[in-house]
Amino acid sequence: LANERVDIVHLDVHYSCCVDKVQREAIEALVQRDDREWVSFTMMGINGMGDLFSSPTTVEDLYSMFIALRKIQIMNLHSCTLNRGHGLEMILKTIPYFQRLKVLRLEGWQMDQVSAMSLIESLRWQQEQSVTFLSMRSCVFLGEDTFSEIIEGLKYMPQLKTLNLSYCNLRDVDIIPLVQAIKDESGIECVHLGGNSCRSPQSVHVIADWIQEPRCKLRDLNLRALWIGFTEEGLVQRFVDLAPIFDALSKNTSIRDLTLSENYLENNEIRQ
Repeated sequence: LANERVDIVHLDVHYSCCVDKVQREAIEALVQRDDREWVSFTMMGINGMGDLFSSPTTVEDLYSMFIALRKIQIMNLHSCTLNRGHGLEMILKTIPYFQRLKVLRLEGWQMDQVSAMSLIESLRWQQEQSVTFLSMRSCVFLGEDTFSEIIEGLKYMPQLKTLNLSYCNLRDVDIIPLVQAIKDESGIECVHLGGNSCRSPQSVHVIADWIQEPRCKLRDLNLRALWIGFTEEGLVQRFVDLAPIFDALSKNTSIRDLTLSENYLENNEIRQ
């Protein structure tokens, strides 16, 4: 890692169980490459990180590593067992240093309100506000106001083109204000909301109104399995009429890819 003659542009750390000593040596090697032109960094399935972050020295070392990676354009942090606590917040607080960051994936995490606020503050203070792709797929938002913080943070991502919030267990109370906020960020072209759990006709009408707006620039909209769920008997059930979505499509000129699979369309809707 420390060899200056080796041109590393992508670094993936998958399912690592490194002991402290090995991990610290790797971090030190990365810090030595401070002037390198990184493209992407991926940390996935890190085991035992909760224990690592109990050590102030390790937190300091990892902070140094993320600062050393500040030239990266793509950051992928998947399914780490950092979950809650100062470890996650520490990583998020380094985001303002990544002035070239365009793609940010924080997938499979548990986020409380403090973590969400750390993310939004970091995006706010990132000088270039360069993020064009944000994926929080399969994240769990803990507490009533946590997802509201994420919605509020959209205004600090003026260049955002793609937003993935699929499989986050979002409900109508989350989706409706989210869509209303996205409408104000007219530059967004790709939105994935599939695998969440809506029950109210109001969510259908809010999305339909968004689709048919003349200034809508959506090209890719994923609503997979958004309006289905299970009854008390364990049977799959669709909860709302999707006709307003199809009426709105007739007035939309931008959408090229629409996913409605697993929403159990009826014959008259298919004809629409």
